[in-house]
Amino acid sequence: MLAGEQAVEGTRRNEPVSLRLVFSGDEFGYAIDLGLPQPGESIFSLAPIINRECIWSGLVLRPFALLVDRCAVALRTRDGSGEWQTIAQPVATFDSMMTEFADPRTAPG
Repeated sequence: MLAGEQAVEGTRRNEPVSLRLVFSGDEFGYAIDLGLPQPGESIFSLAPIINRECIWSGLVLRPFALLVDRCAVALRTRDGSGEWQTIAQPVATFDSMMTEFADPRTAPG
């Protein structure tokens, strides 16, 4: 393209804007998926929102290893018996579940 042998043409984005960050250690892992709101959904169209957050046990994210799962504003955790419990308090799309439930005395389950 720099040599001028091929034309430079722009394309239109077909997929939503998304940034996924994953941190994993021997005992636990954490993932967060950031994106932009759908057009008309927010007056802050370029402010990132959190689409999903997960905490799991072990090195690799697998469905059976999930401990906490947040999709949009809904948050669910596993109780002591391994059953899913939905948390009644929604989490705002711009807040992380890590900031909302950081105090172990007020953490669900």
